[in-house]
Amino acid sequence: MRESIKLAVIVLVCLTVAGCGPKKKPEPVHPDVLAKAGLQYYWKLSMKLEEGEAVERVFRLDENLYCLTNQSRLIALDAARGLVKWSVSVARSGQTVFAPTHADKVVLPEKVVGIKEILSPGTIENLKPFDAVLINTLSYVLVLDRSTGKQYRKMPFDFVANTDGASDGVYFFVGSTKGQYYGIRLREAAKMWWLSAGNVITAAIKYSNGRVYVADEGGTFIATTVAERAEKAWTRKLTGVVRGQFHVDERGCFLPCDDNRMYALDPIKGRELWDQPFICHGPLLDPVQVAPSTLFQFAQGDKFYAINLLTGKERWSKPDGRKVLAILDGEVYLLNS
Repeated sequence: MRESIKLAVIVLVCLTVAGCGPKKKPEPVHPDVLAKAGLQYYWKLSMKLEEGEAVERVFRLDENLYCLTNQSRLIALDAARGLVKWSVSVARSGQTVFAPTHADKVVLPEKVVGIKEILSPGTIENLKPFDAVLINTLSYVLVLDRSTGKQYRKMPFDFVANTDGASDGVYFFVGSTKGQYYGIRLREAAKMWWLSAGNVITAAIKYSNGRVYVADEGGTFIATTVAERAEKAWTRKLTGVVRGQFHVDERGCFLPCDDNRMYALDPIKGRELWDQPFICHGPLLDPVQVAPSTLFQFAQGDKFYAINLLTGKERWSKPDGRKVLAILDGEVYLLNS
């Protein structure tokens, strides 16, 4: 899952981790139990880690599965085959590391562009594009080839980052602890612009179709057109704060809020797509999950909802549902409580 539910074969991963300390490892689900649900294990991997090292977070982005350890090592796996592709230490142990993001067909020289290359752009025209993974800490962002782990950039910040970043392959976008968000050009490793959201930014920034979308702690949601310059296209004031991960694509901006409401806004004009927000009986703090025609959202202290993406009306709900694991042949597989 990148930012939507992939309608494909589910990959069930069992990571047998070495060196995890005295904690008891959870037992994998028995194959017979999976078979009753029409599922099976696709691959199994035993990863060798250092003494005291353990996998803390797992991210599935496009073709890769990323494991981030407690020693700030990022391990990239082929999600389809369960093979280790590379591993890179992205920070010192104990440092804050945010979630990675992908950018496709990035054209980037191995060294930061200088005055000569800026004045003569033809000198870098013959570079081969590569697919990148970008991952940031509080103080810098790394740009890596996601096939090999080769590092192209380590770009320091002159601010303290506070969010996961996003990228269009030319810029890296990230928010700060002071409520500002930035566009950093990868080629020159230079901050090109910054704007103020008006309040602290904690929700991950999103990029879609030439715009950056930002939600701040004051309940403001901002769409910004980005290029050599950045300009706010529209701003909406919500009655709640977006604390979970929101979603943006050409269909809309889908915003789970702590005021128990799911908002749907047009990404171009910012107008409401539904007659009214979808109202739950608890705050929406978990990431929204988006399928072609349905939104899935858990409301704290309430239940798990499937919402019609076009109308904002409830399709169904489950009191013990928590998260969609897969959608196969029209069947939704849920993780329960």
